[in-house]
Amino acid sequence: NGWVVAAVECGPPPDLAGGGGGGVDSVSMSSSGRHPQRERGRGGGPSPLASRIPPLRLVCRWNVRRGGGAPGALVPLPPPVREAGDHAGDASASAAAGARAADDGDPDFGRPVRVFVDPTGCHVLVSALNGEAYYLHSASGRARKLAGFGPNPDGTRGCRPGVSVVEAAASPGPGAGDDGRPAAIQLGITPGSHVTAVGWDAGRGTEGSTKRIVLGTSYGELYEYSLSGPGTSADGGGKSRNPLGGKVDPSDPSDGPLDAPVLLRRLNTNPANSRVRPDGGAVGGVLLRRLSPSSGSGARSPASSPSSARLAVLAATGGPRRRTRLHTFA
Repeated sequence: NGWVVAAVECGPPPDLAGGGGGGVDSVSMSSSGRHPQRERGRGGGPSPLASRIPPLRLVCRWNVRRGGGAPGALVPLPPPVREAGDHAGDASASAAAGARAADDGDPDFGRPVRVFVDPTGCHVLVSALNGEAYYLHSASGRARKLAGFGPNPDGTRGCRPGVSVVEAAASPGPGAGDDGRPAAIQLGITPGSHVTAVGWDAGRGTEGSTKRIVLGTSYGELYEYSLSGPGTSADGGGKSRNPLGGKVDPSDPSDGPLDAPVLLRRLNTNPANSRVRPDGGAVGGVLLRRLSPSSGSGARSPASSPSSARLAVLAATGGPRRRTRLHTFA
């Protein structure tokens, strides 16, 4: 419907609190296109004041059909959150520790890196480098931090580790877990990763809800999720819900809301031995298509509803010094 959306990040103002009239270098954009470098004092170190000021992150939106911006064209994002605490014994603890170490020395750890708009133009998903994700509806002037993406608002882990839906289906029944019970399915994206691709269900998405969609991440993983606009039962009322407290049944084929992204597949894992491929890359694109069920003669049934159609997924992984692979399944 004519919406154009972008995300920008503004650096902190120059540190004017330096003593002795210390000079401040001008702000410059790094060659990698990253956030403008923090201002530096006379000693060459990072500015103490600038290091304490979170960057201003904005979502800019305008409508080409309406001739420009609309009320609320600039929507601020909440300040980025750093993960706190040690999660010893966690299967993803080493990855999370590396991510925290990188975040502590990187002023751009929460920089917005991806903006996704659904086919209706009503639903916007913004992905940040620290794993956080934010949702904005075309009828709303407030961006909502989504639970299960990056750390929670209080810095605690926003992910419950577990197996994928495919892995759980391959090992059903007792004995799948170490304690004899079925292994738990992972809720929330893996710490250290962020959303890099979205597959929209163009046949079923509406202005009020995207229905079920598929998210791809920088770790080569696919997740099932859904987004709902303001005023719906799935809307969190502007508050992020704890993904570990929600009751999520990934086997439920309905289009009901999900409190957290559900891990579907690990594309960079060899199905034969469950080992991670060393040349695996990030998910660069996801395509969803609903295939109508065929009749006995092999022709498609025109009377079939979209809800009964078979869902086919095509995903691509790759990256610098990584092999490009296409993955397809239904």
